[in-house]
Amino acid sequence: MDKVFDKWTFARFQKVLSLAFGVCMLSFTLTACGDSSDDVAGGSAEEEGIIAIKDKTVSGVSQKGPFVNGSSVTVQELDGETLSQTGNSFEGKIKNDRGEFSVSVKSLASQYVLLKATGFYRNEVTGEKSSSQVTLYALTDLSERSEVNVNLLTHLEYERSLYLVENDSMSVADAKAKAETEVMNAFKIKGEFKNAEDLNIFGVGDENAALLAISVMMQGNLNEANFSERLADFAQDIEDGEWNDGKMQTEIADWTFDENYAQIRTHINSWNLGDEVPAFEKYLNNFWWQNFGLGDCSAENQSEIKQNSNELSAYYENHFICAENGWRIATDLEKDTYKWEAGNDGDSKWGSVNGKNCYVFEGKAWRAGNNSDCSLNLRGCTVLRQDTVGLGSDKVWHICD
Repeated sequence: MDKVFDKWTFARFQKVLSLAFGVCMLSFTLTACGDSSDDVAGGSAEEEGIIAIKDKTVSGVSQKGPFVNGSSVTVQELDGETLSQTGNSFEGKIKNDRGEFSVSVKSLASQYVLLKATGFYRNEVTGEKSSSQVTLYALTDLSERSEVNVNLLTHLEYERSLYLVENDSMSVADAKAKAETEVMNAFKIKGEFKNAEDLNIFGVGDENAALLAISVMMQGNLNEANFSERLADFAQDIEDGEWNDGKMQTEIADWTFDENYAQIRTHINSWNLGDEVPAFEKYLNNFWWQNFGLGDCSAENQSEIKQNSNELSAYYENHFICAENGWRIATDLEKDTYKWEAGNDGDSKWGSVNGKNCYVFEGKAWRAGNNSDCSLNLRGCTVLRQDTVGLGSDKVWHICD
């Protein structure tokens, strides 16, 4: 009985062992195949979303205002995972005063590149060529495009995009979209716009107008050295997604409020480099309106009077009126009589803001009067009250003439 049991046990053990060995071999084979597959795909560019680029011509325009003929443009390869520069690059030149360029790219291990444009540019504010060079950047994905514009928006979003990829593990496309929205929000610009590298200051539509407005506001009345410093300060500030430099914002707002927009448009038109200058003015206006705490100006709040609430502004506490063409500084009459109801002919009152100003109701509206109209208890002198005689509070008889 023991011998039979031993034989049966041993036979079963052999069968189990054989089955186990077969399963093991099958598993080993499958695992080996799996490992081989991982070696090919797991470490491959395709699995990581990295795409090699070969024999592509990258073209576009480089604009602040437009970079001038002869300025340089470089396409620099970025590591597909870290976006660090690999050292592989291709050089090109801007070929006309429109800022147009083309760069022949032989071979890139990654589709992600940094375009770097360096040169003199046309200043929208002065209308003149810059006296020194500036450098602008654009981060882009060449697997989806061959045309890439380099402009102030691509430059301002660049550092923030890198931060989002590195620290928030965002894709390049998502990081760029978020960074662009944040830069637009910093300038109080809302809307659904194209990618920054698709924009052109001579293009039609709101998105191109927004680009031109940002270019104008950042330039302001600065020389090239101070302009470059402003760009660097903004890029550092926006790294967390918020523009917190109230001093810079207010400097731009005060300058924008003071600036002659028509002159800027005339300068740009005089270059004869584009078919159309988009309506950038509305974005300049909106920036200082919001910075001054005035809000929007529309048909719904026409004639509203508000004060500039920004303590950093040179125009702090100045009164503004929402008029037909937007907010403007209110006259003494407008701010002193704001929300006054209609009176009777000859009614007189001291101003609500400046108590030394006297106003008289005549016809259908309040108008500026003189001190006698308010101080002699005689009521105001109007056409209808011509030749009226009365004894004033000074105990002297007066006649309305």
